[in-house]
Amino acid sequence: MSTYHKVRWSLLAFSFLTLLATIREWFLSPASGMVVVIECLAGIALIFAPDMIRKVLHLYFPKATIYFYWFFLFMSVFLGSCLHLMDLIPFWDKILHGTSPMLLSMIGYGIITNGLQQVPTKNIPVWVFLLFGFGAL
Repeated sequence: MSTYHKVRWSLLAFSFLTLLATIREWFLSPASGMVVVIECLAGIALIFAPDMIRKVLHLYFPKATIYFYWFFLFMSVFLGSCLHLMDLIPFWDKILHGTSPMLLSMIGYGIITNGLQQVPTKNIPVWVFLLFGFGAL
Protein backbone atom coordinates (compact mmCIF):
# COMPACT_ATOMS: atom_id res chain seq x y z
CA MET A 1 0.00 0.00 0.00
CA SER A 2 1.39 3.40 -0.96
CA THR A 3 1.94 6.28 1.44
CA TYR A 4 -0.92 8.15 -0.24
CA HIS A 5 -3.39 5.39 0.58
CA LYS A 6 -2.05 4.95 4.12
CA VAL A 7 -2.50 8.65 4.86
CA ARG A 8 -5.99 8.68 3.35
CA TRP A 9 -7.09 5.59 5.29
CA SER A 10 -5.64 7.00 8.51
CA LEU A 11 -7.55 10.23 7.99
CA LEU A 12 -10.71 8.26 7.22
CA ALA A 13 -10.30 6.19 10.38
CA PHE A 14 -9.88 9.33 12.49
CA SER A 15 -12.81 11.02 10.75
CA PHE A 16 -15.15 8.10 11.45
CA LEU A 17 -14.09 8.08 15.11
CA THR A 18 -14.80 11.82 15.16
CA LEU A 19 -18.18 11.14 13.55
CA LEU A 20 -19.01 8.67 16.33
CA ALA A 21 -18.07 11.28 18.92
CA THR A 22 -20.25 13.90 17.24
CA ILE A 23 -23.19 11.50 17.02
CA ARG A 24 -22.77 10.84 20.75
CA GLU A 25 -22.73 14.60 21.33
CA TRP A 26 -25.87 14.95 19.20
CA PHE A 27 -27.73 12.55 21.49
CA LEU A 28 -26.53 14.43 24.58
CA SER A 29 -27.43 17.90 23.25
CA PRO A 30 -29.73 17.63 20.22
CA ALA A 31 -29.92 21.38 19.61
CA SER A 32 -26.35 21.93 18.45
CA GLY A 33 -25.16 18.41 17.65
CA MET A 34 -26.89 17.95 14.29
CA VAL A 35 -24.92 20.74 12.64
CA VAL A 36 -21.65 19.21 13.79
CA VAL A 37 -22.68 15.77 12.49
CA ILE A 38 -23.48 17.25 9.08
CA GLU A 39 -20.17 19.12 9.07
CA CYS A 40 -18.30 15.93 9.95
CA LEU A 41 -20.06 14.05 7.13
CA ALA A 42 -19.14 16.83 4.72
CA GLY A 43 -15.53 16.61 5.91
CA ILE A 44 -15.51 12.88 5.22
CA ALA A 45 -16.80 13.54 1.71
CA LEU A 46 -14.13 16.22 1.18
CA ILE A 47 -11.39 13.66 1.84
CA PHE A 48 -12.19 12.23 -1.58
CA ALA A 49 -12.26 15.61 -3.36
CA PRO A 50 -8.72 15.34 -4.84
CA ASP A 51 -9.52 11.93 -6.35
CA MET A 52 -12.84 13.16 -7.76
CA ILE A 53 -11.21 16.27 -9.24
CA ARG A 54 -8.58 14.08 -10.87
CA LYS A 55 -11.22 11.75 -12.35
CA VAL A 56 -13.77 14.34 -13.43
CA LEU A 57 -11.67 17.38 -14.37
CA HIS A 58 -8.38 15.58 -15.12
CA LEU A 59 -6.45 17.97 -12.86
CA TYR A 60 -3.44 16.35 -11.27
CA PHE A 61 -2.09 17.92 -8.09
CA PRO A 62 1.23 16.98 -6.53
CA LYS A 63 1.03 14.62 -3.57
CA ALA A 64 2.45 17.34 -1.30
CA THR A 65 -0.50 19.60 -2.16
CA ILE A 66 -2.99 16.82 -1.42
CA TYR A 67 -1.27 16.01 1.89
CA PHE A 68 -1.37 19.68 2.87
CA TYR A 69 -5.07 19.80 1.88
CA TRP A 70 -5.78 16.78 4.07
CA PHE A 71 -3.80 18.34 6.92
CA PHE A 72 -5.87 21.52 6.63
CA LEU A 73 -9.08 19.47 6.52
CA PHE A 74 -7.95 17.57 9.61
CA MET A 75 -7.13 20.80 11.45
CA SER A 76 -10.21 22.78 10.45
CA VAL A 77 -13.11 20.35 10.21
CA PHE A 78 -12.27 17.42 12.44
CA LEU A 79 -10.19 19.05 15.17
CA GLY A 80 -11.46 22.62 14.96
CA SER A 81 -15.20 22.24 14.44
CA CYS A 82 -16.15 18.67 15.28
CA LEU A 83 -13.94 18.27 18.35
CA HIS A 84 -14.39 21.96 19.31
CA LEU A 85 -10.75 22.99 19.49
CA MET A 86 -11.86 26.39 18.17
CA ASP A 87 -13.73 26.84 21.43
CA LEU A 88 -10.92 25.51 23.61
CA ILE A 89 -7.90 27.20 21.99
CA PRO A 90 -8.43 30.94 21.38
CA PHE A 91 -5.90 31.28 18.53
CA TRP A 92 -6.99 28.14 16.62
CA ASP A 93 -8.83 30.23 14.03
CA LYS A 94 -5.72 32.38 13.52
CA ILE A 95 -3.72 29.24 12.69
CA LEU A 96 -6.31 28.23 10.10
CA HIS A 97 -6.39 31.69 8.56
CA GLY A 98 -2.61 31.59 8.34
CA THR A 99 -2.51 28.25 6.55
CA SER A 100 -5.48 28.58 4.19
CA PRO A 101 -3.79 31.13 1.86
CA MET A 102 -0.84 28.74 1.52
CA LEU A 103 -3.18 25.94 0.53
CA LEU A 104 -5.12 28.10 -1.90
CA SER A 105 -1.89 29.31 -3.50
CA MET A 106 -0.68 25.73 -3.92
CA ILE A 107 -3.98 24.77 -5.55
CA GLY A 108 -3.82 27.82 -7.81
CA TYR A 109 -0.27 26.94 -8.89
CA GLY A 110 -1.43 23.40 -9.60
CA ILE A 111 -4.24 24.72 -11.80
CA ILE A 112 -1.80 26.97 -13.65
CA THR A 113 0.66 24.19 -14.37
CA ASN A 114 -2.14 21.78 -15.37
CA GLY A 115 -3.74 24.34 -17.65
CA LEU A 116 -0.49 25.33 -19.31
CA GLN A 117 1.03 21.90 -19.83
CA GLN A 118 2.35 22.83 -23.29
CA VAL A 119 4.42 25.67 -21.81
CA PRO A 120 7.38 24.87 -19.54
CA THR A 121 6.83 26.27 -16.06
CA LYS A 122 9.92 28.48 -16.31
CA ASN A 123 8.40 30.23 -19.36
CA ILE A 124 5.14 31.17 -17.61
CA PRO A 125 5.19 34.87 -16.70
CA VAL A 126 5.69 35.58 -13.02
CA TRP A 127 2.61 37.82 -12.89
CA VAL A 128 0.39 34.76 -13.49
CA PHE A 129 1.74 33.10 -10.34
CA LEU A 130 1.50 36.38 -8.44
CA LEU A 131 -2.12 36.78 -9.51
CA PHE A 132 -3.04 33.36 -8.12
CA GLY A 133 -1.00 33.94 -4.95
CA PHE A 134 -2.58 37.35 -4.37
CA GLY A 135 -6.03 35.95 -5.09
CA ALA A 136 -5.59 33.44 -2.26
CA LEU A 137 -5.20 36.22 0.29
